[in-house]
Amino acid sequence: MNTISKSRRSAGYRIVIASIMLSLLVSASTDTVLPQRVDFYIVQIGDTWAGIAARYSVPVKTLWSANGVVNPNRLAAGQRLLIPSTSTQQAILTFESSTISPWQAALRSGNTLSVVLSINGLESPSEASGIGLYVPDKRESIGQVVLAQPTPTQPPSPTPRPSIERTPIPGPPLVRSRLGIQGYFAIPELMDHWLNKTTDAGFTWVKYQVDWRLTENPAGSFPILSVLDSFMENAQNRHLNVLLSVVKAPDWARSTTEGYGPPDHYKTFTIFVKYLASRYKTRLDSMQIAFEIWNEPNTLREWTGQPLSAQDYVSLLAGAYIGIKEEDQRYTVISAGLAPTGINDGVTSIDDRVYLRQMYDAELSRVTDAIGVHPYGWANPPSTRCCGDPNTSPGYDEHPSFFFLNTIEDYRAIQAEYGDTKKLWVTEFGWGSAEGTGIAAPSDAPYHANTTQNLQAEYIWQAYLMAQQWDYMGPMFLWNLNMHTIPSVPPEAANYSLFLDLDNPRPAYILLHDAPKTD
Repeated sequence: MNTISKSRRSAGYRIVIASIMLSLLVSASTDTVLPQRVDFYIVQIGDTWAGIAARYSVPVKTLWSANGVVNPNRLAAGQRLLIPSTSTQQAILTFESSTISPWQAALRSGNTLSVVLSINGLESPSEASGIGLYVPDKRESIGQVVLAQPTPTQPPSPTPRPSIERTPIPGPPLVRSRLGIQGYFAIPELMDHWLNKTTDAGFTWVKYQVDWRLTENPAGSFPILSVLDSFMENAQNRHLNVLLSVVKAPDWARSTTEGYGPPDHYKTFTIFVKYLASRYKTRLDSMQIAFEIWNEPNTLREWTGQPLSAQDYVSLLAGAYIGIKEEDQRYTVISAGLAPTGINDGVTSIDDRVYLRQMYDAELSRVTDAIGVHPYGWANPPSTRCCGDPNTSPGYDEHPSFFFLNTIEDYRAIQAEYGDTKKLWVTEFGWGSAEGTGIAAPSDAPYHANTTQNLQAEYIWQAYLMAQQWDYMGPMFLWNLNMHTIPSVPPEAANYSLFLDLDNPRPAYILLHDAPKTD
């Protein structure tokens, strides 16, 4: 995950007293009686938009409209809210029939499941049986709870083990062939443990990042290849498919030791990946193996030592593609997932949409089987689009690169421009959450403070469900399984982890583990 960021605009908050004409549309099967309203309410610690709206029987959108709400996440103690009276209300309520499930209502309306439950005053999906549901046609951001301000120097307390209601997961099942995850499997004594966690949750694809610097050092010597060999054997025994992401040239192949970057001569990389392909091709009889060639080459972080260049990257990819296919045509070769940074200065980063077009201009479609993509959502729900949606998080919401759905749709549109029908492989995605980690959100990823662990779980689950409806999508690899358990790992990587320690899963893992699945 690339951490380059730039200054953000934060939406202002204003209170506007509005007079709104009465318009209440209700389903014929539902009788709604609205009691008399009061004039104002002072927000207290512990309040939520849902709670205030329920207290006065006011639809959340009406409450927002009457108070000129720009960003619902700015609800704060001491805030003075106008409570619109019956005679000044304007609300369009949609009531679904009692036969629809909360999950179906969420998917149809673009809301999250937790929002549908909250806005109807329900604790679990089972309570919705036999009742009509109020389901606005846009996702209501009503989950913020007003908290007392913590001491600035005190990080959030770690949560030993998250609690999550183990109710049956509603909705259609997850498709196993789309479920992939990246983890750290290079500690031999823990390899079985983490691969078991992978299969227990129903993943059928697993991503292993092959660090060329460590794997071949010096040239022609492979000191830790036995670890990768063991991983491939264990994955095959568990009927897992593998994506090998090959990155980072060793010092002997570069004229600089600064940062991470490509080799001076791309042929050395071709020789290395061809060697790996020759080593594992017999496993193709019983498992699928794919190669992702490099990682986020549109950033200085991953392409130090040479100018950022899509044409140069395609040259590196072309050599690898030819070498791998010479060993066995059954291998799948994926272009590198690009970093959606929103920056296009040509030095620290080239905007991923610009870079992708440049890759196509360099004849990308001739030297890859699928297109890699990293559609991170920052703290924005997967179903929202840029920009100005009140359901998005404060900050990191003013550019399409911060939205899961925008990135997927933009890549597909660029493919259409170039007549390419190859599948998109999501080789990284996820939502980071600082909650429960015991450390504050890092300065280069402050949005990790805006996503709770339960929202992290719901966003991941929704993203999988959304994407499996698109026939142009390949497997999706969640970042990440277990980085929080690795000593000295950067906080940003740790916040994406599904485990806090060896046997302490976060709600996201529990939800994915319990969700129904199909082949």
